[in-house]
Amino acid sequence: MVGSITDPTGSSCSGENIKNPVSQCSQYSHQVRLLPIINKVSVADSPYVFIIKDQVKKSDNTNKEGKTSRIYTNGAEKVDVLVGKLASSYTNRGWSPSV
Repeated sequence: MVGSITDPTGSSCSGENIKNPVSQCSQYSHQVRLLPIINKVSVADSPYVFIIKDQVKKSDNTNKEGKTSRIYTNGAEKVDVLVGKLASSYTNRGWSPSV
């Protein structure tokens, strides 16, 4: 889940326009895809929370494919992810995204 990003849009990670459309960014990308295992339960619209350095980085619901939004960090980071009821309980206790 952690790795450097290549930006195919022609912009650098800082938003600068560049001529080479394959620029190497110094950021890391994090995304989770949930897979239904038991009884093929739908994983679409499942609540999740990304936590980095004991702070909520992103709180949302998965898309129809069970994927979270992509978040970026400036380097390799330990990322904790809470999903489902645990994520809902965490956010209902007053935690909110810091970004």
